[in-house]
Amino acid sequence: MSFRTRRLYLNSTDNINVIDGFDGNVSFDLTRANINCRDDQILAVSLVRAELPSTCGIQSTDPSTSPTQNNLILTATFTPTGGAADSKTIYFNPTQNNAVIAGSPNFRLTFQNTINDLIGFINSAFGADCIKIDDATESLGLFRLIGVGGNLVFDFAKTSPELLRALGLNLLSDTGLSPLIPTFRPFDLSQVLPVIRVKANYNFSSESSNTNGDSSILDSIAGITTMGNQYFNLRSAVFDDGTVVNIKNKSAVIHENSYMTKQIIHTKKMDDLNIRLVSKDDKPITVNNQPFLLVIQIDTLDSVSS
Repeated sequence: MSFRTRRLYLNSTDNINVIDGFDGNVSFDLTRANINCRDDQILAVSLVRAELPSTCGIQSTDPSTSPTQNNLILTATFTPTGGAADSKTIYFNPTQNNAVIAGSPNFRLTFQNTINDLIGFINSAFGADCIKIDDATESLGLFRLIGVGGNLVFDFAKTSPELLRALGLNLLSDTGLSPLIPTFRPFDLSQVLPVIRVKANYNFSSESSNTNGDSSILDSIAGITTMGNQYFNLRSAVFDDGTVVNIKNKSAVIHENSYMTKQIIHTKKMDDLNIRLVSKDDKPITVNNQPFLLVIQIDTLDSVSS
């Protein structure tokens, strides 16, 4: 039975432990809230509501080309018809203080982006059109990608699995595209960041299916924006000089805990709360300097003795 309920309305801009480039990792001082319980009681934590910006994306923090490290990378080699091969490693959402990553092709890839944006990033990195949507099969409901102007080979060993799935590429071998060879599987950009896990600095006795397990997961948020596919509809504004500016609709990621699941913590006092936003593979998430809001509920419960 609940003895007392407290709600914390948290704004990431009130973070007391700012780490340069890691804006999805925030800490709050709770001493003023005086959250504690007696020895015969327990504390339970719930994520009531979360409001995250559409600028969320997996962060690249490691200059290595290992896809299992804390990064979001794509490595490919483009050989234009009659030309020489050119290899590129593209980093997405790099930290500001990483000179190695900053010196490579890098772009921002968030919930705001479409498959056309990702195609544009790849073409921009190579300085030529080398990939596009296969419009020959699009009318049939087959949403695949195809090579342009030569051969494009994606290195699966040096490409994040999130991007392999999103582009419809092979997970266990290199994928080669040409004007005659499309991807075997359809693309699905939602696979880059299907969920956002909210982790805290407490042991909730939660578990995940990865090999290490994870007991600090407070909740999991679906990577779906409020506007859904409509978010990518463009509104056009035409100026007097004929310039056309395309504007995307405003959107956010909204999570509401309808079941109000409570997570028991093994402490009698909460003086601080550290929140980390991570992917399902525990990679850090950046909000690209935009604020996010959380409503946390703390319940004081009567302890049940055995």
